[in-house]
Amino acid sequence: MEKSGLYFHVDTLRKIYDAILEQDEPYYTKQLKFFRSLIEEGKLNEFPKEIISKTVDVFNRVAQLADGQQVTISESEFDTLDTAYKKFEQSKADS
Repeated sequence: MEKSGLYFHVDTLRKIYDAILEQDEPYYTKQLKFFRSLIEEGKLNEFPKEIISKTVDVFNRVAQLADGQQVTISESEFDTLDTAYKKFEQSKADS
């Protein structure tokens, strides 16, 4: 279910999610560590708190899924998050 044109952070989360579903453990393990470092190092701090919160929520559920927990992440959540990032970038470009 790979989608092109997604904002970088959403695309990364989507690829991790897909890798978990495909049971590509080496890939998703490496990418989970990478994305966790983005969060821990404050690399998302340039974005509004609402976007950061949504991103961390989706990341946490993707990580729970990787740990074998039963969690649900809908396609619309990725789309909504992507739209939020793109709207933010557009508002920055317009100002």
